[in-house]
Amino acid sequence: MALSLVVLLALSSPVSAAFLQNYGTHNATDLMYQNVTESNGGASALFGAPSYSGNSIMFNPQNFLAQAIPGNGFEIVDSTIETILMANPGKVLNNIQIEEGGDYTLGGGPGGYASAAVGASFRVTILEIDNNPAPPLLSIAAQNLQVTSGAGPNGGEYYRPGDDGVAVDWDGSVFIDLDAFLASKSILGNVTKARLIWDNTLTAFADSISGAFIKKKDVNGVVVTTNIPEPTTCLLALMGLAPLGLLRRRRA
Repeated sequence: MALSLVVLLALSSPVSAAFLQNYGTHNATDLMYQNVTESNGGASALFGAPSYSGNSIMFNPQNFLAQAIPGNGFEIVDSTIETILMANPGKVLNNIQIEEGGDYTLGGGPGGYASAAVGASFRVTILEIDNNPAPPLLSIAAQNLQVTSGAGPNGGEYYRPGDDGVAVDWDGSVFIDLDAFLASKSILGNVTKARLIWDNTLTAFADSISGAFIKKKDVNGVVVTTNIPEPTTCLLALMGLAPLGLLRRRRA
């Protein structure tokens, strides 16, 4: 595990730092999580080091939050996780499911305005199919975290006064079907290696008489379902026709 700070220098401008942490590689039950990396524009980790169970990777964020106290205006906090998923021998990657949760607080004086929001996008690039290189640029369109509460096209947006409350829970999930994606492209085989990138954002805004707070408290896991590859339909058909060919030759 190595920590590197990338320092960006600009002429006649302040020095800024970006956080980059490689949490290493883990061999799960049926796959490997290679080079699990967190990056953001701040000075420290927001997700923190992952833990593992079975085929799942889990995070327990401690400081992944955005807040705006009265007169504080607007805050946006963002961090990205990237990893390579590689199926172990005899296994394939079928789907990915990510679940996240946290809470928010909104409140203040009458007539005040504040908002808090959570969002996340997930991008998957297929790298190998049946352990062979995949076609270039074979990527699934970005998928968004679907939050079960709040406004907005994907949920997760909360506004005063209608959403006022203290430590109100939010939760969301995303499901990425790798098998269905290959089928939609008429590609035979199964995914055996893929790159997963997910970008998480929290925002908070408050006017002079309001306050807003939102926190990401846990990522319940990235569950990758794997199974032993099955023969393709074409192969089964050929196997079924082979005895007929032998029978015809014998009759001839």
